[in-house]
Amino acid sequence: MQCSVNISDSTGFYPTPCAKPAKVERGGKWFCTIHDPEYIKRKEIAWAAKYEAKEAVWVKDHRLQIAAPDMYMALKNMVALAIPLFSDAPQMEALKQAGAAIAKAEGKLK
Repeated sequence: MQCSVNISDSTGFYPTPCAKPAKVERGGKWFCTIHDPEYIKRKEIAWAAKYEAKEAVWVKDHRLQIAAPDMYMALKNMVALAIPLFSDAPQMEALKQAGAAIAKAEGKLK
């Protein structure tokens, strides 16, 4: 018995039956081990798990880059509000450093 799946040639216009021998029956149709719907489902689940694991590693490695725009805006707003309040206080040095970092991020300072 032959697999019941039709496969396309490289052009996609001429479907032909799969030439592999059928090994399993699913829903009244026979499939080879490659086109077995349960095998395909298992492969898709494995692929999705592998992709999600890679994505989780990427997000973990790049979370600072992902958060940078929000951190930048928060710092910029904090400095803008704090400079008038601490103009003579010891905290002014930290505010100056933060302001310099903001200017560097904006390309105004090298």
